[in-house]
Amino acid sequence: MKSRRRLILATAGYAALSLVFARTSYPQQPETPTVGISTVQTTAGVDSRAHEATVHLVEVLGLKEKMMVGVDADLDRGIAVMKAQAPSLSPEFIEEWRKRMKARLKPEDFIAVVVQVYERHFTADELDQLDKVAISKKEGKPTVLPDALKEKLQKNAIAIQSEIIGGTSQIGARLGMEIGEEIGKEHPEWVASPAQKPTEPAK
Repeated sequence: MKSRRRLILATAGYAALSLVFARTSYPQQPETPTVGISTVQTTAGVDSRAHEATVHLVEVLGLKEKMMVGVDADLDRGIAVMKAQAPSLSPEFIEEWRKRMKARLKPEDFIAVVVQVYERHFTADELDQLDKVAISKKEGKPTVLPDALKEKLQKNAIAIQSEIIGGTSQIGARLGMEIGEEIGKEHPEWVASPAQKPTEPAK
């Protein structure tokens, strides 16, 4: 029973975060840049110039803001998965899970995954080119990617998105399960199956 509950909670977290990053993991158009992403740590063995270019590219594309847009709707869909697999979970459990998930989602954790994936797929020079193109587009200047880089982007688009969704969904699954277990310990009556719930005495 406990292992099934863990799977349900992990599945809900996975579903919610998969939806978030399906919307944002492979951005095409730059938006207003955000701040606070410079705390992303450099992966061991990665060229520092490539890392700096990737972090700046993510900022220019406004990925942090994009990630948080629609989180409520994405959590709703994750909750729908959880309800379908565990209909005995109480409304109180569901709402508390939603509240804690939203409070504890850290964009920086997911941005780090995005940065690492881009660093694996592109060289420092390529990332510099992507960064410059994103900046030019943001400033409204005409710009074109070199054909070789454009082809590489198209060729690797599915792999990049899959790797990002896979990495970020693992984070969401762990968080969803962790929060669900916390709530279950604090309020076991919210997760009890109908057979386990105390019945009212007959009057």
